[in-house]
Amino acid sequence: MIQNGVRMFFRLKMPRGVRSAVRTALWALVLSAAGGGALAAAAGPDGAILIQSDRGGATMIANRKPDVPQALADELDDLLGRAGEADRAGDGALSMQLMEQAWSLLPEPKTEWNYFPQIIARSTVEAIPEIGQCDGLDPWLERMFLTYFDPKRRDPYTNMVAGHTLFQCGRQEEAVAMFRQVLKTGGPEHFSGQYRPYLELVGGEGLAAPALDEKVSERIDLLAEKGNALLDEQGDWRGAIEVWQTALELLPAPQAQWPEAVWLQASIGAAWLEGGERRRAFQAFEAAYRAENGHLNPFVLLNLGSLLRGQDDAAAVQLLIRAYMLEGPEIFAGGNEDDLAFLAARVNLSGEKR
Repeated sequence: MIQNGVRMFFRLKMPRGVRSAVRTALWALVLSAAGGGALAAAAGPDGAILIQSDRGGATMIANRKPDVPQALADELDDLLGRAGEADRAGDGALSMQLMEQAWSLLPEPKTEWNYFPQIIARSTVEAIPEIGQCDGLDPWLERMFLTYFDPKRRDPYTNMVAGHTLFQCGRQEEAVAMFRQVLKTGGPEHFSGQYRPYLELVGGEGLAAPALDEKVSERIDLLAEKGNALLDEQGDWRGAIEVWQTALELLPAPQAQWPEAVWLQASIGAAWLEGGERRRAFQAFEAAYRAENGHLNPFVLLNLGSLLRGQDDAAAVQLLIRAYMLEGPEIFAGGNEDDLAFLAARVNLSGEKR
C-alpha cells in the first residue's frame, strides 16, 4: 500500500535528525559523484563495496561505517535534544557547548562512525548563524567536510550548506566562492528552495530549472492525496492510477524535468504492483528513474531492482545496492526481504571477511 509518508520519502523531505535521512544525504554524495550513470557493484577486500561508474570511469570504495555503542548513542541523542531545547530557548552559547560536548564524546577517529559525526557537524554548521555563534564556525566547517568525505571542499552538497552559513554570518565573499563552485560542479539544480536566491549572485539565474506554477502544484497535491485515499483506504488501485495519471498530465512538457514526476510515476508503479501488473509497474518505475533526480530515489531503485531479478540479475544488483547505500537495510522491510537476501548473496553487506 502507498502510505502518505511515502510521498514525503519520494520528495526526500525527511525531518532533520532522522537517521535514514542522513544516510540518504550521505550516499547521495557518493552517487552524485558517479554522475548518475550506470554503476557496477562487486564485493571488494575486507567487505568493501566497489562501485564503478560508466561516466568517467571513477571507482569508489564504500564501506558502511560502524555504529557507536548503544549506551553512547543514547547519551549523544540526549545531548542533541538538550542542544535543540537551548537553541529554541535563545541560549546559543549553551547550545554550542552541548554540541561540542557531543562531538568530544565520539571515539577517535571521530569521522569514522556512522550517523552521529555527520548529524552533529552538519546540524551545528546550519544552526550557528541562528544561535549567534559565527565566531566558532571554522572548526565546525572543517568537521563537516571531513565527515562527508569532502576534505578538498569540492562537493556541491557540502559547499552549498557551507556557503549558506557563511553568507548568513556575513562572510559573503567566501560564500559566493562556494556558490560558484556549486554551480560549476553541480549545476543550477542545486539552487532550490532556500538556496534559490544565491543563484543570482553567481550569474546562473538564467540556467535555473523553471518553477512549477503554484496553482498547478496545489492541484497536483490534491490529486496525489485523492489517489492515496483510493489505494490506502479502498484498495482501488486502478482508480488511484487514473487519478495520478491525471496529475501527471498537468505537468508541462517535458514531464521528466519536474520532481513531481518521480513520486507520481513511482506511486503509479506501486499501484500496478498492487494489481499484479509487473510489466506496467516496471514501465512506471523506469519513467520515475529517468525523471528529475529519480536515479537517487531509493524507492525507485528498490522496485526496479526487484522487478529485474530473474531477467537481468547484474542490473538488479546495481540498482539494489544503490537503494541499500541510500537507505540501509530498512528499506527492504515490509515485503522486500527476499530482495535483500538476493543482494546479500552477491555482495558482502556486513563488512566482515567471507
